[in-house]
Amino acid sequence: MGLFDFFKKKQTVVVEHKLDDALRDAVRNRDLLPDFYRMLLSENIYVMADAKDVPNFEPGVHTVKDLPVEFNVYERGALAIFSTPERIFDNGIIKKDEYTLTLIFEGRIFLSKARHHKVIINPYSDDNVLIAPAEINELLKANIHIGNQNMETVTNNISTL
Repeated sequence: MGLFDFFKKKQTVVVEHKLDDALRDAVRNRDLLPDFYRMLLSENIYVMADAKDVPNFEPGVHTVKDLPVEFNVYERGALAIFSTPERIFDNGIIKKDEYTLTLIFEGRIFLSKARHHKVIINPYSDDNVLIAPAEINELLKANIHIGNQNMETVTNNISTL
């Protein structure tokens, strides 16, 4: 081994997907839903948008700060959000070469804007969750009023697709 051979080794980057992991765990064990919903409110979520009307479109993930964004309504009359950009392409329903724009929102901000709609989290994945508008409002109220201490009281009626 030469003196500088350690530079030649490929470094493996491990990307943590805490929200993705929490969703998978909550789908399998409903007792973990409160932890997932706390994380959903505080972590970034990803929303797919049509890029054909976006001036100067550049592929990739973009942060949204108080922009007037119109969300597409998907099947079951729900808005689709994703725990990671990779979940958009699960099961090959959306092709990676399609002209899509991925926007980043803090979960709480997105849910407050979308509180009158059903929301599907990771709709193309095997592990996905549907949240009704009343449940979104309860999550937002619980987070504001009780600081996440009793989130368990508002997670009893969450539906799994």
